[in-house]
Amino acid sequence: MHSDSGVSGRPALERRRFPRIPADEIDLLVPNVTSVELLDISTSGAMLSTEAVLQVGQRAQIRTLLAREPFAAWVEVLRVDIGTAGGSVMRHRLGVTFTAMDEKSRKLLQRFVKDVSQV
Repeated sequence: MHSDSGVSGRPALERRRFPRIPADEIDLLVPNVTSVELLDISTSGAMLSTEAVLQVGQRAQIRTLLAREPFAAWVEVLRVDIGTAGGSVMRHRLGVTFTAMDEKSRKLLQRFVKDVSQV
């Protein structure tokens, strides 16, 4: 297989072992890590404060420690409110719902909410 031409004007030898095809219909996600403050949490969702600008319907993964144990969950943004302005920084309050988490995180969250609500 040859491509159009190489630097010298002669056809360049194709060196790929596998053919490539156009990928016009494929979306790629590039992770963006940002700092988020956890304002409150329940077994179904949370309220977050962040400088990041997210839209209703967007999904993200949150990772934190609950009771000194790692917690991770996928969330969907349900609500976006303007939060506080500190100097030149505008923060946004995000109401999110949990859409997926592993069993270990689910049990940790249930235990954490139960323990804190009994205080």
